[in-house]
Amino acid sequence: MDDPNLSQLLPLLQGNIACLSCSPSVDAISMMHFIEQNSIQVCAKAGMIANKDLYLPKAMTQLSPERTALFQAAGVHTKITNGKIEVLKEKLLTAKGSRVDETSSKLLELLKMKPLAFDMKVKIIYEYGEGIMDLNMVRVMESAVKSGVAKIMQVQNWLLSRNKSDEEEQQTVGDGDKEQDDERREGDDCDCCCGNGFDIFGDEEDEYEEKKDEKEEEEMCMGAIFDAED
Repeated sequence: MDDPNLSQLLPLLQGNIACLSCSPSVDAISMMHFIEQNSIQVCAKAGMIANKDLYLPKAMTQLSPERTALFQAAGVHTKITNGKIEVLKEKLLTAKGSRVDETSSKLLELLKMKPLAFDMKVKIIYEYGEGIMDLNMVRVMESAVKSGVAKIMQVQNWLLSRNKSDEEEQQTVGDGDKEQDDERREGDDCDCCCGNGFDIFGDEEDEYEEKKDEKEEEEMCMGAIFDAED
């Protein structure tokens, strides 16, 4: 490969490292996240440095009584229950940062426990033709982007709740206007009924006046007849 920037890698290729080559179509940042998010559980072998405290939990094991000596050598309190070894109290076998001893390693292996988790951290990303990428800057930028997205989501949720409150308030006002319109319609219906009632009373009054006039005419006619007879 004819890339003068490759010489930048030579001082960094030291110690227990692994190199991963990817095709140009693979996004280097996405690959970095994929690698760092995956880990593997392993047995605690003798001589390894424990990256966390290694405990033997209180529990019933499936080991037969002849294995009791191994538990005693590790300082674990046990008893025999139904022909099996039972651990009576949780026991710290190896502290974080200490080397795993032979007894603890055998005991954890017999119990089929894989208490240690190992993962990989990406130290360098090299892009062909560009050189070494500044991962610290990448992580800072990603953190800033995540923080900005979180704030945008908060504002968006606030706006949604605000719009919902406004819609509910408008709906309440609309319901109040509708009730007022219904009340007006009921009032108009009442006026119409009352108007019809007055019209009815007016017709009865006119009929009464007509009958009164007819009666007066009859009385006048009777008077005229009586005058004529006289």
